[in-house]
Amino acid sequence: TSERPLFKKKNSPTEASTRQGCPASPALFILALEPLACAIRANENIQGIDIGGYNFKASLYADDILLTLTNPNQSISQLLTLLELFGKNSGYKINCSKSEAIPLNQYTFPSHLGTAPFVWKSQGMKYLGIVIKSPICKIFELNGPNILKTIKEDIRRWAALPLSLWGRAEVIKMNLLPRLTFPISAIPLKVPQKWFKEIDTLFTQFLWNGKKPRINRKKLTMPKGKCGLGVPSIYMYYLAFNVRYPLTWGYNEKNHRTPGSWEVHVSKKNHT
Repeated sequence: TSERPLFKKKNSPTEASTRQGCPASPALFILALEPLACAIRANENIQGIDIGGYNFKASLYADDILLTLTNPNQSISQLLTLLELFGKNSGYKINCSKSEAIPLNQYTFPSHLGTAPFVWKSQGMKYLGIVIKSPICKIFELNGPNILKTIKEDIRRWAALPLSLWGRAEVIKMNLLPRLTFPISAIPLKVPQKWFKEIDTLFTQFLWNGKKPRINRKKLTMPKGKCGLGVPSIYMYYLAFNVRYPLTWGYNEKNHRTPGSWEVHVSKKNHT
């Protein structure tokens, strides 16, 4: 027997993009945007920041683009020309009036930036949920307290939910953990120990619903295979995120994607 659709509809033109919710949509978008990133990196007139022999210009995450540029008069002019050319050929146009920019040098603003069509944020801007401001040493002050405040409000709302100890541990792992690990891995600064202690206190209050704990917290953080609940230790996550930098610097020559000697050593150890 042949299958027939229940509803007949006119064919959608190919320029109508993919269906909403289609898993291929983000992958196709990344492929479509990558030529722009390659063109920015290849353009010598668009100057980035030189660190350790590398020139950093563009960082892309899905549809969010972060550019770190120097020599603003020349770089921004060349960038706008490139964006216009990319828009004509791809049909994808970047709305400059909704694009934010921040000067990281006191000598840059405002004389060099008067003609640039971006929204200039002298008090900081947000990228991937992280508030960025110059000087960089203030980044945690702008983000840490707000993250803690949001988690406190959520825990206060969830306190009355009829959840078991195991259920509350799963809520921490599924909801709170991702919201904490991303900021501490993205902010390149030392996070005060006091901040982690406040998070541990909030976790304990939520786990025991404000009552006196009956099990040591250290035991709760142990994996389930060792009779624990696997409650995350945010401070240990913080250490794990930061230890990757010196390991990369020390063992991965020129930041190649080949495994460093420490990775090979760990791999051999796990197989013996």
